[in-house]
Amino acid sequence: MRFNTNKKIVAAAAAAFIAFAPAMAQEEQPAEPPAISKFTTKSGSTLEIHYLLQTQAYSTESTFVKDKDSTYSTDFKVRRNRFIFMGDVMKNISYFAETDDINIGSSGNSTQGNKTYVQDAYIDFTVADELKIASGMILLPFAHHNRNSAIRLLGVDYNADVIKLNSANAWRDTGVEARGLLFNTLTDKGKGLIDYRVGVFQGVDQSVMNDSTGKKNSNHGDSPRFTGRLMLNFKDSEKAFFYNNNPLKGINELSIGGGVDYQHNGMWNEGKRADAMSWVTDLVVNQAVGENHLTMHAAFFTYENSLFVGNTMFAELGFLVRSINLQPVVKYIHVNPDTAGADSNDYVSGGLNYYFMENNANIKGEYKHGLNEADQSLFTIQAQIFI
Repeated sequence: MRFNTNKKIVAAAAAAFIAFAPAMAQEEQPAEPPAISKFTTKSGSTLEIHYLLQTQAYSTESTFVKDKDSTYSTDFKVRRNRFIFMGDVMKNISYFAETDDINIGSSGNSTQGNKTYVQDAYIDFTVADELKIASGMILLPFAHHNRNSAIRLLGVDYNADVIKLNSANAWRDTGVEARGLLFNTLTDKGKGLIDYRVGVFQGVDQSVMNDSTGKKNSNHGDSPRFTGRLMLNFKDSEKAFFYNNNPLKGINELSIGGGVDYQHNGMWNEGKRADAMSWVTDLVVNQAVGENHLTMHAAFFTYENSLFVGNTMFAELGFLVRSINLQPVVKYIHVNPDTAGADSNDYVSGGLNYYFMENNANIKGEYKHGLNEADQSLFTIQAQIFI
């Protein structure tokens, strides 16, 4: 491929990012800031308000196989514009809700986005560490990666190429979930040898899944959706509702897990009803290395009678160099559809994160390149603030 102006811009941006970040390194990062506002009622109920903003500049390149001609584009957008509300109503009863407005300005259209909607909304009842029950709009307990908070990702964004769950709201669904930590960890840090999360959800409703004739054939009988995962923690456990994809410090984790997503008659496939089924097996590693921190994740997915049918996988590795607050990241993604005429896709990524204030203020750069015949690459720089 020719090294054109677009590539020069990308290379210059990458060089500036690499040179600029270490120059601003601090000897010691300050503690995470408090919420924008925190209110307490006379009865003791609390309300915290937080805000997340992620902005992106990105450049894409695609090369056509036959004539080797390339096309380029450079765009800017607001990836996430999110308000978060959380607190306690009383002892053992809490709540969480957030709104989002995504991809504002995508493809040069400043009016795209501007559609604020409810992303999460649930009430959480704590019986004990062994049993907590959440009810509402919930991020499905399927894979460790999809249950992560967007605030604390290792890369610029989720590895969305591999997560093909049926959902109209970014891997979320309405329902009820039970979760808990069982038995003491091997590192003597409280409960958490076993982490279980299982739920019953709305899933694909019979009133919205029609075949080509317009008849309501899928999900005859309006069967519910069952989603759950089980994780075995050989070291520390994660106690929060959302998993932490990039903790940076404070946890040494070696965990293996698996999840399943199932709905009877959840799909209409080849002229007949079919059970929608998805599986995942994943690995999570977090380990302090002196003052530095190593993070690694890997997962293998199988989808049957879903919107996507086939296998996907990813592996990612990051290493935080605490003295300069830099974190190199590498990734590999494989997507193998089991569909006639569909080709598999492989991607490799290299990135670099700089932390002004850990996950509260950072900038991340990532270059993603396709390894298959449809030669595509994407370079993204993202700035994030969370308060």
